[in-house]
Amino acid sequence: MSLLMWFLFTSAGVIVCIDACFVHKRCNLACGPGLDPPLRHPSFVFLTAEEIEHAHLIVEAAHPAHPSHPAQAPPDSSGDTTEPGMKVPQSVLNACSDSFKAADEMLNKWQFYAIALFIKLFKALSENMTVGVLYDIGCQLHHSCTKWDFIPPYVDHIIWGISIFHAYGHQWPCQLIYHPQKCSGFGLSDGKGCECFWSSIQGLVPSLHVSGYHQRIFTIDLQVEFFVKGGDDWIGEHMQEELQSLWKDQVEVQIRSIVAATATLAKGTIQSVLDLMDYIKSINSEIDTLDKAMDGWEGE
Repeated sequence: MSLLMWFLFTSAGVIVCIDACFVHKRCNLACGPGLDPPLRHPSFVFLTAEEIEHAHLIVEAAHPAHPSHPAQAPPDSSGDTTEPGMKVPQSVLNACSDSFKAADEMLNKWQFYAIALFIKLFKALSENMTVGVLYDIGCQLHHSCTKWDFIPPYVDHIIWGISIFHAYGHQWPCQLIYHPQKCSGFGLSDGKGCECFWSSIQGLVPSLHVSGYHQRIFTIDLQVEFFVKGGDDWIGEHMQEELQSLWKDQVEVQIRSIVAATATLAKGTIQSVLDLMDYIKSINSEIDTLDKAMDGWEGE
């Protein structure tokens, strides 16, 4: 699994989007359990195993997931409530969770990866920086961080949002709070920066599936460095050329002289339609002949 945080710098501070991708997952069965020789890029962009384990311990300590730990008391069913720190009631959060069952289960199982990313990010930012976070089920991640106090030094510096293409699957009260174009700070950000990056490296998927552990990470580091240095500028230039070409074709069509309707033109058009109808009749006749022949063969 690849979990990526994508950055945008805006007047509101920093906007990041988080998402997971299983397409780029390394196939251990093909590669074997061992590791290839260490190979580290100078501009290493991955979290270290120690950073991930640190976040894992934080989550486990705050929200034990093992059966040996005492279970929490069930919520009061006498009425709907809004938990401290949240802006939507529990019933809305439950409905959103049910709508995105697979994503919610993934979050509960792997949310320490997101926590590790937050810790790494905030260590690199000034202490007063406000960060906008976009995630497919941002409401659930917000709820987890607030309820279990995973990142107390940073949670007050986060504006939570939902990736725009998933927002419409959430409950309406949830959209009012978390839709990036309905809350302040996100501008026109859609939360799909991660998908754009994964799409850009999709050509590497076959080889990365079976590459060595360190070789795979090194290759992705190289690709990230390429984009950071502006290697994707050609995409904008290519799109501009395509749009200019399409616009030129459209202008050429729109300014053509209008063909005057004449008796000769009308007669020719009608004759073309009649010829086409005759052709269709001949095709239907051939089909009927073949059907009768097949019926005769079946009777024999």
